[in-house]
Amino acid sequence: MKQKKSASILKKFLLFNFTVFSVLGLFTIIYLEAIQPTLVNERSSNHRVVINNTKENLERLQIEYTKKGIREFLLSTRFLFQSLDRVQFYDLSGNLIGDTNILDLDQTVFSRSDIIFEETLGGDKITPEIEDRLEEEQK
Repeated sequence: MKQKKSASILKKFLLFNFTVFSVLGLFTIIYLEAIQPTLVNERSSNHRVVINNTKENLERLQIEYTKKGIREFLLSTRFLFQSLDRVQFYDLSGNLIGDTNILDLDQTVFSRSDIIFEETLGGDKITPEIEDRLEEEQK
């Protein structure tokens, strides 16, 4: 008589894992197919509201549809786009004229400060003697 070969533990383990994860994957796909239309409709309705609000604000504030006008509009109405990741404005030719990524920039970094503070490395206050010596070193 022939002896039956018993399946190895590894084969049993792999078959069990394949079965369990196949069932879990199937349930996940069914769940996502059921809930996806709701998620898409919710997001698109939110986007429609933001687009309509933006259009109404552009008309009400009489914003020029130029790079400068859109930039000023974006900087003055940051709150409109808080629920969205990014909003871009294009002209009829398809050229980018505005982008909400500029809202993240701190506008003060582009201007020079007129105030200059000077201290020595030792922490001493600058006296007239030190000031004269610094002027000589710069020459």
